[in-house]
Amino acid sequence: MGQSSPRTTGIRSVLTRYTEWLAIAAAFMHAGQDLMRGEPAALGIPPWVFAGGFFGYAILLAAVNDRTLTRAVLTGGVPLGIGLFHLIESHHGGFFMPVTYATIIFGGATIALYIAGEYS
Repeated sequence: MGQSSPRTTGIRSVLTRYTEWLAIAAAFMHAGQDLMRGEPAALGIPPWVFAGGFFGYAILLAAVNDRTLTRAVLTGGVPLGIGLFHLIESHHGGFFMPVTYATIIFGGATIALYIAGEYS
């Protein structure tokens, strides 16, 4: 008792992977929208520094393969943080808000899966 069948474990693993992928995709999509709108420059950040930060994020994602707290923070915490920042500081709203909601939903779901012990 208490053990999951291999099929259930496989489904959970797929759910975790897809949730992670959607969170990461939302984070990069949001970064692209920010660059297109000129938001980094409006905040005093050179666009190449902003883009370089996301390039560094991509390198870190590729470097952390195991399901650890570090990976959960990268795949869930970063998108969740981006979404919460833009929810509080929603300077553009409208058309851009669905991507903000996606970062919150999928980033938050990734963190929730980690906390629930389903992050495998």
